[in-house]
Amino acid sequence: MNGKQLITRNYVFWPVILLLFLLVPIPAYCADEVAILLSDDEKAYETPVATFKNEIHLPVSIYNLLGNLKNAPKTMADIFAKDTKLIFALGSKAAFVAKVWTMDKQYIPVIFAMVINWQRYNLLEGQDNIAGIASEVSPGSLAEKTSQVLNLELVAKPISRPGDFKRTYKEFGREIGGFWILADPVIYTIDNISWLEKKCINDNLACIGQSKNVAKFGMLIAVDPDMHSIGSQAAAISKSIIHHKKKPKDIGVMSPLGTKIFLNLLTAEKIGLDISPAAREMASEIID
Repeated sequence: MNGKQLITRNYVFWPVILLLFLLVPIPAYCADEVAILLSDDEKAYETPVATFKNEIHLPVSIYNLLGNLKNAPKTMADIFAKDTKLIFALGSKAAFVAKVWTMDKQYIPVIFAMVINWQRYNLLEGQDNIAGIASEVSPGSLAEKTSQVLNLELVAKPISRPGDFKRTYKEFGREIGGFWILADPVIYTIDNISWLEKKCINDNLACIGQSKNVAKFGMLIAVDPDMHSIGSQAAAISKSIIHHKKKPKDIGVMSPLGTKIFLNLLTAEKIGLDISPAAREMASEIID
């Protein structure tokens, strides 16, 4: 009799306990969020953003300054209103805003990318919460890739002022068969690049630069970071900071890992340079 009563009680009480469990409010789980801050609606941001979102494995919200620094107060207030674990800033405006607005919130790491000549913005100065990926391919990587395509021997000459660029070019005279300009904040100016593109064609020289645009406008070869790799690299850096407590100041600014080679065949024809089929195969994109 007692056994039957015990069984009955079990069948009576378990549904009651289950009902009480379902009625008790359970605190919502708030996952740490990562903010992507864009400078504007630049189409070039689409690939790194998509790759970053796919590989970070955390909730992501996207914010856009729309090319206007006046949007910074509202945008950053929205970012700070959430449990933002890290800011991934794309473009110079986004990187600058993220730096300024985290000056008194350095517990929020900032990773920047796609900032041309990032040194001129002093992004690392005075703060320990910022790291980044340079928009310029490292000289060693560029030299290796272009020498493979054109079988070049490199001769270096330092330039300390923008105005010395044209003089240095002329000093080489006919001793060189090509000219390679680094994406350096001192010499990589619109005036120098525009002058060099015309000069190389007039002097029948194989000239090398960085970014697809300079190849489109007439430079023979350009080496540019791969946009998919930028997003993947930024996600890897972010995870090392968030999950492994790596400090941004110990990471600094890294060179981009992936690259693309752009080859302008119209320029090759103008300077009388025969590009072998093997060299064409090495190019990521042919401009003709």
